[in-house]
Amino acid sequence: MSVFLVTNRFVDTFEGERNQQLEIDGVSTAHVRTGEAISNDGLEEALPVFRVASYDLAERRYELLPDRIVANYPALIRATHADGAARVGSLQMMRSLRERMAEPAADRAGDVLFFVHGFDYTLADALTEAHELHRRYVDPEDSPIAHLVIFSWPSRGEKLSYGSDSADAQRSGLLLARVFDRLCLFLRAQVELGEEPCRRRIHLAAHSMGAQVIEHFASALSPLERGQGAILSEVALLAADVGWDALELGRPLARLVDLCRRLTVYSNESDDALRVSAWTKHGARRLGLCGPRDMRRIPGRAVVVDTSDAECADGAPAMAEFADHWDHRWKAALIGDLTAVFSGQRSAKISGRERSGGGCWSLT
Repeated sequence: MSVFLVTNRFVDTFEGERNQQLEIDGVSTAHVRTGEAISNDGLEEALPVFRVASYDLAERRYELLPDRIVANYPALIRATHADGAARVGSLQMMRSLRERMAEPAADRAGDVLFFVHGFDYTLADALTEAHELHRRYVDPEDSPIAHLVIFSWPSRGEKLSYGSDSADAQRSGLLLARVFDRLCLFLRAQVELGEEPCRRRIHLAAHSMGAQVIEHFASALSPLERGQGAILSEVALLAADVGWDALELGRPLARLVDLCRRLTVYSNESDDALRVSAWTKHGARRLGLCGPRDMRRIPGRAVVVDTSDAECADGAPAMAEFADHWDHRWKAALIGDLTAVFSGQRSAKISGRERSGGGCWSLT
């Protein structure tokens, strides 16, 4: 089983072969790289270009897909449609996902989850996240998710580099808008070329500072792209490290409702990582800690779910229980709720929720 990695981390090119050792999902892995390798430490600035890699979960090995500068992407899509040769990594990824999503699956759906990680992630951490997400949101038979795409930006992986990571999140968000632009061009071309729609869905989720990436992504979207309609089905902001007013009408994040069916914010008042962020980095309350400042000012298709009372599963690492920042990995109630959201269940029909003040929901 493989997932796709979209990254603007530095790609080192070299002659011959080089050994790269990574600690992925608790296992030390070493693979011989030929010609190029993605930087693991994230000490570089976010690049203005992206590469696509295929990552084999079983082998714990990634392969960078061939790429080149493209002047006319729509023409490239048409040429690929004519001869079947995907000439760049992004197009190879989208064609592969479309073919997989179009396969009949009588017993389950075949949706895609596009996930943006947060602060303090090396490349190895991002690949470990792929394993964690696959176990919780792809492997279960009741999950609608069958395919994963991880957007990995060069978070420094150092606790004292938060300011640099915030700047990289901004640059990465602007780049992500270009990735989305290519997706829009690809989907539009499928219609123009008479391709049968696969009728699967694309979901977007962002954790922690990944919400800042999404915030800048939304700010860079043109009115034309926002007018594409609900290209995304569900958008989920998990422990979002953005201001608690970031979702208010007129702000960039509020524009996301133009692109999706529903936007769900998960907050946790016990999230110590966001509490530290508010005290030491921003001086403003965080959306993933407090929820929205004023529910009356957020879009009507935005839903807020408080996970504060949900408990971590047995076997969760001490840091997960202490910091309370990785609920999407370790709280069974949230994992079940998010699976129901991705399945398209109506907010009022999702089990395990209770109405709370201000029109929000709480997990029990």
